[in-house]
Amino acid sequence: MNVNESKGTFRCVICEQHGGVLDLYAQVKHGISWQNTYSRREIFQELKNDLGEPANKEHALQRRNTPWVREIYPVKDVDLDRIYRALMRLPYLRVNQKHGENLQKRGLLPDEIRSHYATLPKADVLLKRHPHYKEMLDWYHTANVDQLRTDNPAFKALYKKDILAGLLIAHDLEEMGLKLKYTPGFFKIADKWCFRYLTGILIPTISFENNIVCFQVRRDATKGGLRYLTVSSKGLPGGPTTGLSRIHIAHDAPIDGNTTVYITEGPLKANVILSLLRQRGCQNTAVIAIQGVSNVKELPDVLVKVKQCGVTKIIMLFDMDKTGNMNIARSTAKIHQIILDSGMAPTSYYWDVEYAVTKRTELSALCKLHDIPDAKTDNPFSDIYRMAKSLTDADIEYSVIYENGVPFKDHWRSETKGFADYLLWQGKMCLTS
Repeated sequence: MNVNESKGTFRCVICEQHGGVLDLYAQVKHGISWQNTYSRREIFQELKNDLGEPANKEHALQRRNTPWVREIYPVKDVDLDRIYRALMRLPYLRVNQKHGENLQKRGLLPDEIRSHYATLPKADVLLKRHPHYKEMLDWYHTANVDQLRTDNPAFKALYKKDILAGLLIAHDLEEMGLKLKYTPGFFKIADKWCFRYLTGILIPTISFENNIVCFQVRRDATKGGLRYLTVSSKGLPGGPTTGLSRIHIAHDAPIDGNTTVYITEGPLKANVILSLLRQRGCQNTAVIAIQGVSNVKELPDVLVKVKQCGVTKIIMLFDMDKTGNMNIARSTAKIHQIILDSGMAPTSYYWDVEYAVTKRTELSALCKLHDIPDAKTDNPFSDIYRMAKSLTDADIEYSVIYENGVPFKDHWRSETKGFADYLLWQGKMCLTS
């Protein structure tokens, strides 16, 4: 869930619900939007009572006096590209053996791995390698950064070693004459620029014009959090606040009317799909990747550019949970409509038909148990979607990952539900549209 404390708004990336403070409070407290049952005054009074602060005129005055938040946009894409490519060329960020093996297991070739990825090692490793570590450590203590971390809530989540690693990266880029102001991932601490350091595989996002415009990190350790994170300095001093998560386009030739264009989720997945298709002899292919199925703000503009190249059809290659997960299904339906609105024809690809038939049988039995209509058609995927939606609407638990409670080793499981996984497993394309 994204929560903007300065604006008093929230948005759930899974179910796409959004709104203000009272909407979120009513959902948490009553499981229903305040508009459906309560007046704004009633829910506001209840919130204040829970906080132990009786509502009065001062609260309204404080709300009116809330400072306006200025949106800060990143620098131009060509400038981002110059900075980010220099970052990826830093010698101490070369892909390490562990990350190289991970990427190779996905199907990427060694040359692709060396040229398109970098490693953000454990901060301790970077600090030991860097010749200016002791100098930066002295500055850290002189500038009393530990006290800044204590006083400023924005810095509390940052570890000392990660700040030091980020300071050294920023230092090296500035030594090349690069200006880091308004660059996502960079922020000011005391009087120095710092990179928001996360340990993992650094994955660049490439724009339609072939500029690196942002990064994702596939983190080595998540501790229950997200595996993939966009590198951002939002909320940190000097960090941009808008236009941080961008569309990625992987292609092996200039896009034209003969290019087969796919769309999927995640830059790494897009790169793997392109590589595996190319290894199987598929030429003139492009794969568009959004950062998340609900992150489609930039998509209409990108599709306009693709259409201007002569493309008439977009093939949707989202994970197989698009069939039975209603949150994913809603998001992919929205993308389907965006493609239609762009003037191109959307087509969804499905795979693993044999298991789909098996899963349809299981869901059908569950529907019959609860007196839910389950008329079958010649398309098991649409049948699964329809039954899954009916079961969701009836608040009945179901699964498209397990068969009779046992994990099914197929391409619908959480670990292997993507088209790239399926291509790698099968060794050849086998599509049903």
